[in-house]
Amino acid sequence: MIPFLVAALVVLAATPLAREAGRRMGLVDVPGMRSSHVRPTPRAGGLAILAGIAAALWLSWSPATVARANLTALLAGGILVAAVGLFDDCFGLSSGAKLASQIVAAALLVSQTGGIERLPLPPPADVPLGPFGVALAVLWVVAVMNFYNFMDGIDGLAAVQGFVTAGTLGALLWHDDPRPPPSPPPWAVPARRSSPTTGRRRRRSWETRAARW
Repeated sequence: MIPFLVAALVVLAATPLAREAGRRMGLVDVPGMRSSHVRPTPRAGGLAILAGIAAALWLSWSPATVARANLTALLAGGILVAAVGLFDDCFGLSSGAKLASQIVAAALLVSQTGGIERLPLPPPADVPLGPFGVALAVLWVVAVMNFYNFMDGIDGLAAVQGFVTAGTLGALLWHDDPRPPPSPPPWAVPARRSSPTTGRRRRRSWETRAARW
């Protein structure tokens, strides 16, 4: 929860700075025949999102080697895609060059997290993919990146989709967390207890509610 809130605050603080930097650098999207916006809009807002993601990953940094490698691969891939996108806004790149950079970023991530082990379908269609799982995972990451890129033309659509997706995944991870329920915060513990038995009963009641949540 804390990395999520920090990322949101960083993005809110960095967006005006990125917008002003985009104007100064001339990175402005002028409305055209196929545009959904009606006034010139800076293109550098993705830098604010990258800053928020970097802050969240920094807070999520773990001493475990596997987790650290996964976060490093995710951050490196994000920086690569953002850098290529910024270069494309400034100077222009061919679609082939942009696709190649996306494939490299996706391959970097999948090399650490692994591919898709089984086809994500109900039995008996959930057949093992074997070595094709890695290629399918890279293809899926590249496809999702382009889905978001296409949605970015409508104000707020990509942001809302990202918020809903991240919130859903966070809730699922929180629900499946194998760690024991957290201890109650200090403000939730009564300062005075009538007896030790009453205190133990209240603590068990809190732990029961935390486990259900």
